[in-house]
Amino acid sequence: MSGTNLSGTAQLLPRYAWPVFLVGAILLLAVGNPTVYGIGVPLAALVLALVVPMSRPRWTGHPDWRDVGAVAALYVGVVALFWLAFRVFTQGNTL
Repeated sequence: MSGTNLSGTAQLLPRYAWPVFLVGAILLLAVGNPTVYGIGVPLAALVLALVVPMSRPRWTGHPDWRDVGAVAALYVGVVALFWLAFRVFTQGNTL
């Protein structure tokens, strides 16, 4: 193999490693023991994160607080609506 093909392959690895890993993890979701899956997939993700070279953006240390507030408000709203649906209305009070 020539050096240019190898460097091209080395550049493609970081681009496709995570999508292939995620699709594989989703396909394996219904196979085997859930405990082994719950431990194995995060460990495999950690190994993949340590092994595959990738460029990571630099953290500036200044989060957009409006976005964080919007996400927090949506989360609280969804949790409140689920609580209302399952605690107040229940299955016996719905159509």
